[in-house]
Amino acid sequence: MKGLLLDIGNSRFKGCITSGGKLSAARISAYRKDFKTSDFRKFVSEFGKYEIDFVYISNNDKLSENIFTKILFAIFGKVKIVFINKKTPLPVKIDYAESLGSDRICSAAGAIAKYGKHKNILVFDFGTATTVNLITNGTYKGGMIAAGLQTCADTLFKKTTLPEVSFTKKTSLINKDTERAIISGLIFQQAFFVNTTIAELKREFKNLYVVCTGGGLKFIRRYIKSADKFDDSLVMYGLNIIAVYNENTGNKK
Repeated sequence: MKGLLLDIGNSRFKGCITSGGKLSAARISAYRKDFKTSDFRKFVSEFGKYEIDFVYISNNDKLSENIFTKILFAIFGKVKIVFINKKTPLPVKIDYAESLGSDRICSAAGAIAKYGKHKNILVFDFGTATTVNLITNGTYKGGMIAAGLQTCADTLFKKTTLPEVSFTKKTSLINKDTERAIISGLIFQQAFFVNTTIAELKREFKNLYVVCTGGGLKFIRRYIKSADKFDDSLVMYGLNIIAVYNENTGNKK
């Protein structure tokens, strides 16, 4: 049995092949909001050479699920398609409202599979949004959602007369030009938020194990003081764990 895993984020598509629980052929591609459907078709077509039996998808854009399904059927035929949500058979308990995003579900499943020996796990996912996720005794308990680095930068550019910036320059607390001042302000704002959150939750949850993931991690990693693990692919790993659970055991109960 061979499957396709897709992580549809707010600005990027990620995909890979899963076979026997092992991942291969990983791909990442940015998409344009106005061309999301055509970009999705092009991205998925890159996997068209594989004979796919099932597709598991992390996707928070519920309105596009029918469109994505039609595209997948057109490329792979009538394969099994699962959009991850709280009602999906999961190897993790969820203590949260129905609105919990599939990316947060997948990161929780991945964290438990990789770091489940720790009673309390805190996961930061740095993407278009920065999410904070607490798992206790194998149960997802909740967290916070904040704007991600690039989202903050885009908002400053659109809502003020400040220039557009990219996160390529060195940062410091005191800067002598506007571009560096913006970059430093955004990065340290995020870093202070993360470090303070870790410090506060460590007072409440004993032996808290902190994991950081997501595409924005590369810009902020050096400023996070108390993380135990940097894991670049936790959501995709968790998506695979959920797919394996369903294909091998979850649907046999």
